[in-house]
Amino acid sequence: MKTAYFVYCDIMTAKELLPVAKVLEKRGFLIRHIVDQSKSERATTILNKSNILYTKELPTQKDTPDVIISGTSAVVTNAQIEWTKFGRDRGIPTIWFEDTYGTNRRALSVSPDIICVIDDIASDMINDTKRNVRVKVVGKPSFEGFIKYIDKTLEIRKNTCEKLNISENAFIVTLWSGGLYLNRIEAHIKALYNLNELTNREVVYLPRMHPKLQDKPMFELALSNNLNVIDTSHLENSDELILTSNVNVAEWSSNVMYAGVMFGIPSIMCLFPDHGPDNMQERIKVGFKDGTPPLVMEKAGWGANSPENLRNILSFIMNNEHKAIKQVKNNSSVFRKLIENIGAADRIADVVENSIRERREVLN
Repeated sequence: MKTAYFVYCDIMTAKELLPVAKVLEKRGFLIRHIVDQSKSERATTILNKSNILYTKELPTQKDTPDVIISGTSAVVTNAQIEWTKFGRDRGIPTIWFEDTYGTNRRALSVSPDIICVIDDIASDMINDTKRNVRVKVVGKPSFEGFIKYIDKTLEIRKNTCEKLNISENAFIVTLWSGGLYLNRIEAHIKALYNLNELTNREVVYLPRMHPKLQDKPMFELALSNNLNVIDTSHLENSDELILTSNVNVAEWSSNVMYAGVMFGIPSIMCLFPDHGPDNMQERIKVGFKDGTPPLVMEKAGWGANSPENLRNILSFIMNNEHKAIKQVKNNSSVFRKLIENIGAADRIADVVENSIRERREVLN
């Protein structure tokens, strides 16, 4: 029986790789689940819900997997790095799955044998790094969960509005906060004060705090200075909240934006403040041309460079919604492929099996 070690860094790596682990289990693999030791990891949130047993141990001489598969993370990278080094030193095939554009560059001290990526944009970005790795375009397993929502967005909005006691005619602005850098989170929250001043329409504001953010005063700050503010922390299905919104606002590194535009929902990426972490230079480091995220580069969403710019973009979308939606739909075909070309988990599993077979051929 072949053994595969799965290394999880955060919530998204768990959401992406658990389906792959399940495919390999069906193919006869023994799976070991490993979580990073960092206090910032949130992969255990997903694993616990699925009753998955896991360890936080680092490699020892007793470990003899046939293959190591790791997610990539913007911040939580220690287990990813240590298990990759372990695998490379022993000739064990090591594979990363990059779920968000550019996160492979957060761990430049080591490279795996193979990096699986979501699309050709991500592949081109890795090729630009000159990493000595093979790149496989496989899709994005977690986004395939959105397939069930196709042609149901109006129904989802109706049901969610009923749960939250919101008029279906309201313009809903949802903020998806970052999870780490309080100066950025605070800047984004304050830029969204008094949204009713931007339009004559009824505006409802839904601040959604990141699972990593445990700062209660920051959450309270998000619930102030707007006429219609609703706490959505009790809603478990965040995917439906994405689809209920008229516009989603988030940090530039968020997956939410790409999910929204697949359904023609306008998204605004916050590119400010430009000092401190996650600034322009950071975006250039992760591979964005001129520091511009792919969503904005493709004109499928908007990038706000300042609080004033964010409010101007919001005003445009609020008062020209049909035109904004048309722009999103016309320019988001490259991202819609992520739910049109299903089977990502199987494709990653194929990469895993092929890597083991190739290694055995070399050894023989």
